[in-house]
Amino acid sequence: MFSLYNNKIYSFFQCFLISIILIFIQAYMPKIWLFTEFDISVDLFLIFLTLLLLNNQIHLVILYAFFLGLFQDFVVQVDMIGSYALIKPFTVYFLGILKSFSHQWSNLNKMFYLLVIYLLHFLIYYYIMVNSSLFVIFILSIIQSLVCLFLFYIFEKLIYNSNI
Repeated sequence: MFSLYNNKIYSFFQCFLISIILIFIQAYMPKIWLFTEFDISVDLFLIFLTLLLLNNQIHLVILYAFFLGLFQDFVVQVDMIGSYALIKPFTVYFLGILKSFSHQWSNLNKMFYLLVIYLLHFLIYYYIMVNSSLFVIFILSIIQSLVCLFLFYIFEKLIYNSNI
């Protein structure tokens, strides 16, 4: 039992360290500028949370997403503290549905659902952060969602190679 407890602590510490590194990489990663005022940066932490959800219980990942989303707000998004802490747990909750029904859905349905959840995540994020037309917000969200889905697919095949 002591060995199992140490493995859980080691696993938590390892995930925590990877998350902190990803958040700092995301903060200093170059941004893709679409127009003079709109940019896209890859949300590596969201991709990591999706991968983390594949192997862990949903309620633990939701709590993890909240606290590290709050940390991400302090590092990346200092203009609006709390936006990531609000959006990340909701996204993880809806991604947990994918885990619950993974044995019933085809791979194409899973990828489409993942794209829809990423799209909703970025629609909410850009609606909060960008004061612009809904069309621009929608275009930014679609581009960001496709980039994140593509990166998730690559990481998932390299790390887990599961049937998602």
